[in-house]
Amino acid sequence: PTVQLRGQYFKQQLQKLTERYPDLADGVRGMGLILGLVLTEKGAAFGSEIVSKMFARGFLCNFAGSVALRFVPPLIVSEGEIDRFVVALADLLAEY
Repeated sequence: PTVQLRGQYFKQQLQKLTERYPDLADGVRGMGLILGLVLTEKGAAFGSEIVSKMFARGFLCNFAGSVALRFVPPLIVSEGEIDRFVVALADLLAEY
């Protein structure tokens, strides 16, 4: 699959998180594999903490502009790796 298809898949998975946690996540923005999960005011209060906890679980992301979790995976990322990332992020969001 192409980078565009992986980006679409990743975006769809992140969009599901916004539907599952509407009090924390407000939407998804970005292009290709450079994506951001826009957080609500409540979610943004935990942005830096989420980044630290994701790092402890072996995943890199950052908290951009105090509003969004930003993800920039390698171009060779697999759907399985995306799934593992999204599951870890969902587990963390469930804590809040």
